[in-house]
Amino acid sequence: MANLVVVSHSFALAAEVIRFAKVMSGNKDLDYKIINASGMDGDTFGTDGVKINQAVMEGLADSDVLIFHEIGSSILSAEMAVEMLEEGFKDKVVLARLPLVESLFVALNVNSKGMKAVVLQDILRTEIRDLFDM
Repeated sequence: MANLVVVSHSFALAAEVIRFAKVMSGNKDLDYKIINASGMDGDTFGTDGVKINQAVMEGLADSDVLIFHEIGSSILSAEMAVEMLEEGFKDKVVLARLPLVESLFVALNVNSKGMKAVVLQDILRTEIRDLFDM
């Protein structure tokens, strides 16, 4: 299973998106981590590449990592966080590049044992495309 990192400009918003996805998924026990790497701190809006990098490294301790993000600097900071990784780790991290709320919800329902981040991203792309009939 891939560990999940959530990046938003707002820590509180990301925490609520994570809570929403868990509740809508039946509050089942998860065998993977969901790490909130959002905001500058608990109250300040923004993104921090170093904070995101630390969250990614935490996730990489035992799995691949799929990063969920919103818009603007959350994408740029997530890309920077991946660039800061040593070469051997970069291929284990994938940016979802999908709608934050919907894709995190779907991920909680399809992420399964042994799944790599890139496979989870492919499944999410198909599911989200079907959801929005794109």
